[in-house]
Amino acid sequence: METRHEAGYAFGYTVMNLDETECFGCVYVMPPDAKMYDGAEADDDAAWQACDGTISFWVRTALLDDGVDRVLLDELRRWFDDEWTLTNITFNTNEALVQQVAMYEAAGLTRRYALTVPGEAARHLGYA
Repeated sequence: METRHEAGYAFGYTVMNLDETECFGCVYVMPPDAKMYDGAEADDDAAWQACDGTISFWVRTALLDDGVDRVLLDELRRWFDDEWTLTNITFNTNEALVQQVAMYEAAGLTRRYALTVPGEAARHLGYA
């Protein structure tokens, strides 16, 4: 991941508390041509082809009841709007993660596509 980060291709970030003594979760920024999407088929190919970056993240289970996932989503949306040059990003999740799907929808995001990835049981859902 470090090589891809240095090349400006893909990024991974650890989300820490302010003292940097506790990991809250991780954020991943991937291009749609990342190897993990090889052979993927989208239910809306135009929406998938228009995507110039995917963002996925997780938050420790113990922090979900405190709404840390929603706070992180809101901050990520601001950060990407203000600091990144990507213009058509999606927040991706696995359809089996019903709590995250519900959070995206409660935040006003709309599902743009569902990806079927070879070898994976559940689809990736892209929200924007």
